[in-house]
Amino acid sequence: MVSPRIMKFSIWFSITIFFSLFLSFPASAKTIIRIGTTYEPGSIEVRVAEKFKELIQKADKDIEVQLFVGGAVGSEEEVTESVKVGAMEAQVGGGVPIKMYALPYQFMDSPYCIKDWEHYKRVFNSPVGKKMQSLIEQKGNATHLGIYYRGMRQLMHAKKPIYKPDDMKGVKFRIPMIPTWVSIWKETGALPVPVPFSEVFMALQTGVADACEMDLPSFFGHRLYEVQKYLMITNHMTQTGRFTMNIKFLGGLPKAKADLVRKLATEACQHGVDYMMKNEEKFVQDLVSKGMILVRPDVDAFRTKVKPAIDSLFKTTWNVATWDEVLKY
Repeated sequence: MVSPRIMKFSIWFSITIFFSLFLSFPASAKTIIRIGTTYEPGSIEVRVAEKFKELIQKADKDIEVQLFVGGAVGSEEEVTESVKVGAMEAQVGGGVPIKMYALPYQFMDSPYCIKDWEHYKRVFNSPVGKKMQSLIEQKGNATHLGIYYRGMRQLMHAKKPIYKPDDMKGVKFRIPMIPTWVSIWKETGALPVPVPFSEVFMALQTGVADACEMDLPSFFGHRLYEVQKYLMITNHMTQTGRFTMNIKFLGGLPKAKADLVRKLATEACQHGVDYMMKNEEKFVQDLVSKGMILVRPDVDAFRTKVKPAIDSLFKTTWNVATWDEVLKY
């Protein structure tokens, strides 16, 4: 069922387009590409979208790219649904399309399952990854124009350093309450705390949660270093993003325009990758300069500790592959 917010947006957009076309006649109509995201200006997602807009403007004056950022058109789930029903042409975001339309492949967006960015690309382009993409196309009416690197997710704690999995026992740990993520982190003895992202700062400040994990740009951008003391380089998850577009819209473009859109979207995604690769270590150093203490825990010990939970998930929820198969790519 289409949400009321998306229905309202679709009606508003239809009326706007009608009068825009009527008043602009006989000027030639432009191809409009609306890109939605919940992420804020300065994020990798918005950088990718802005780069795509810049490249399109230089290459084809008959295509106009409009950006809707910072949740202007709803949550990431709502933006994903908007692309599905054609209320938006495209989206830049995280793993929500996998969660909504290809859940058995959510190991591609879960802790400890993917080793690094190069490994992620190999899995994405493998037979397993192509099946995941196909499901998103079938159920979500969206095709991938590209993927990009958002940095490794790391662990932070307000009171103590974490060197080994046993140090996580009893820790009130704020994570996204994704069932598979909860299962994996519970294996360490942590106590997952359900705190909305918008309330993480307050939860850490008041002691509702002792620790959290996320990609460094988000951690830095939300000033969580003010309420966290230790930064553990666990590299427990390869954080990635995807640039997806409504299949019907892309298929309805003249071949030359469709090829141009695909080419420039790929370039925009690579721009995001290059930015993150260049600045990821800088984020670490910036956090240290803010007073955080850098800790290098035993990463292999963590991977070994959570293996039973991950093996179980591959037998049940992610039964389209095995962890060994994924790690071999």
